[in-house]
Amino acid sequence: MDATQSHTEAGTTPPRVGTVAVEGPNKWVTKKYSDGRTLTMSLVDGEIVDKHLTCKVTWDLEAMKNEQEKGADGVSFKFWEKRWLAVLKSFYGTYLVGLMFTLDYTKVTHPNIKCETVQDELEYDIDFPTVDVGKLTMEDGYSSEQKDNPKLGSIMHRRIVEALLKFEGEKQSEDGAEFVGRKRKAEEDGIQCDVCGETPCVWSSERDTVIAKDEMEHGHTFSVANSTRRKIAYRHMFIVTNGGYGQKGVRKRLPECVEKGVRALFPDAVHMGFKEE
Repeated sequence: MDATQSHTEAGTTPPRVGTVAVEGPNKWVTKKYSDGRTLTMSLVDGEIVDKHLTCKVTWDLEAMKNEQEKGADGVSFKFWEKRWLAVLKSFYGTYLVGLMFTLDYTKVTHPNIKCETVQDELEYDIDFPTVDVGKLTMEDGYSSEQKDNPKLGSIMHRRIVEALLKFEGEKQSEDGAEFVGRKRKAEEDGIQCDVCGETPCVWSSERDTVIAKDEMEHGHTFSVANSTRRKIAYRHMFIVTNGGYGQKGVRKRLPECVEKGVRALFPDAVHMGFKEE
């Protein structure tokens, strides 16, 4: 079975039980537990053929960001199989991002592992054979028959990239807020801004004006993207720092204190940055 439909990472929705129909006589049933585990059963003609247990794996986004910077550009798999039990680990670079156990239900006979009906499984059973995952000798690949699962790898990689973009955006916002705080402290202490050279800092002087202009133009709506609001703020700050409108076709980079201040006010996960042309 292609386990794409059953594999999830940490941070899933609250516990629930649901059934989703797939093409033809096949379907799967999924149950999410409060401790983060997800039980998924694959059914053919109403009979269970595969049983999957996805464990909760808490992502350390700082560590995953390091993997990305070292060149990680996709998800890889390692598996272990014995009789009717299989263990699958998913990695982003060298970082573990997923762990799933799979039972070939058609080969299981133990009553503590195999229930009579699907409903019994959902109500009473989540037992899987106990194995010490840390001591298993894992082999490269998705399974012995399937060395890769491009679809599952693509889905997981997309979620990882989205999580890292959000993480980076939040980090930039925090850094920007800290930067603004330092500049305000310097202003209060009468210290010259070491970036724009002004006392007080040009951004500290104009920040409230930028906020007021934005409130006048966009305070009545939530539909304006922060990228648009940043462009308007940058335009205002250019006029201030340039002493008026610039010459057509001539671009001038704003001081770093202005860039970080504007990004802290109107953050996004990704910023385009200054371009010469």
